[in-house]
Amino acid sequence: MASGQVVISLFSMFFAMISAYIAGLYFFLNRAPVALRLLAFALLSVGLVFLGAAAAIQQWLQESLSVAWTKVPLPVFRLRL
Repeated sequence: MASGQVVISLFSMFFAMISAYIAGLYFFLNRAPVALRLLAFALLSVGLVFLGAAAAIQQWLQESLSVAWTKVPLPVFRLRL
């Protein structure tokens, strides 16, 4: 359950960063000098690299967890009535 929440939050951060960048270009950086535009692009790139690394780590964790669960003998929990 928590893993799914992490995936959703990563996706929402990707969406928010790209949306903010597009809005920033349109509203604020359309008349800005080239150096400021390049700085905004560099900061966006760094942020996307960090989010991409976080997504890759999350994928690795999910795959490792899936492999570990296949090695657990069933049933994991015994119900005592």
